Amino acid sequence: MFWKGEIDLHVQTYSQNDIDAIVYSPIHPPWRISSFYGQPEESRRHETWRLLRHLHSRYSMPWICIGDYNEILSSEEKQGRLPKSHALMQAFQTALFHCNLIDLGYVGNIFTWNNGWHDNAYVQQRLDRACATAEWKELFPHCRVTHLQVSYFDHNPIFLTTHAPNNSVCKKQIPHKFEGKWAAHPECEWVI
Repeated sequence: MFWKGEIDLHVQTYSQNDIDAIVYSPIHPPWRISSFYGQPEESRRHETWRLLRHLHSRYSMPWICIGDYNEILSSEEKQGRLPKSHALMQAFQTALFHCNLIDLGYVGNIFTWNNGWHDNAYVQQRLDRACATAEWKELFPHCRVTHLQVSYFDHNPIFLTTHAPNNSVCKKQIPHKFEGKWAAHPECEWVI
């Protein structure tokens, strides 16, 4: 989870699977953001939904939960190999409903993860997403979630903007550049 330096973000708790923080703003009431990582093993997915319910119970303020849930909501969010178990998708839907979280949608390619295999073994899914409460959506009605494209990880990052682009200000667009060989540098992970 990255944020701009001018954001007044206070981490409340964290674990291997989440970072829970409160954001303070001079123009909005305080709101929560949780960075989330679901258990990758299907047999432990119940732990993921228990953690999500626990996070929901901690505070009653506008909330967004963003990250790798390691699950899909519908069969359209998976392509390749065997179909996903309906029971697993239903458990995810039930957990979101219990927590009053609504999927915010996305701009870009539907799939955020692929297994990197070839031909008939290739699988891609939408495992990463941003979900928010109705109260959070009221604070940020122009929010946008973008699925970014990268070629050096199995997951594509998701990028959240809370405000509509300001078209009245013309800024020179500076292209973002990343040299793929940087990822192989021994200090890359430490720097990131």
